[in-house]
Amino acid sequence: MKQDDPLLLDHDQRFKNLIREFFSDFMHLFYEKWAARFDLDSVEWLDKEVFPDPPEGARRQLDLVVSSTQKSPLNGSTAKCPNSGWP
Repeated sequence: MKQDDPLLLDHDQRFKNLIREFFSDFMHLFYEKWAARFDLDSVEWLDKEVFPDPPEGARRQLDLVVSSTQKSPLNGSTAKCPNSGWP
């Protein structure tokens, strides 16, 4: 394959489609404890636009954003998700 091959250039979108299609499997494989914490059958994909400081603040674009109901905390844990600032 050449460097300018369209198959190489479109890998990001393909990866995102795979995550959307296999989100539950992805979570169980890479984030087992977090997967047990959420109802992954009730996933809703959300808008990717975020306004961190409205009304005059910057607008940010996120790759993939999902909403799901929480089953229950793991052993009363308040641990944060790895590599992020959200619990």
